[in-house]
Amino acid sequence: MSFYRVERRVKDLSGQVTEEWGVWQQTTTASELSLSSQPRGVEIDYRVFAVNVNGDSVPSNTVTAVL
Repeated sequence: MSFYRVERRVKDLSGQVTEEWGVWQQTTTASELSLSSQPRGVEIDYRVFAVNVNGDSVPSNTVTAVL
């Protein structure tokens, strides 16, 4: 594994996607990330990929946060 790529997708509270999946953070060693300065009143889905010279892993299970 070379690094982890964390992606997020933003939805309004009715479930409509307002921001498609995109890179949120990349890290080489962290096994935990903190959510800060995230928008409020929306659903944010997160997923993680492990990336190496052979490409991307399958995505992790999606986790949803609502602040």
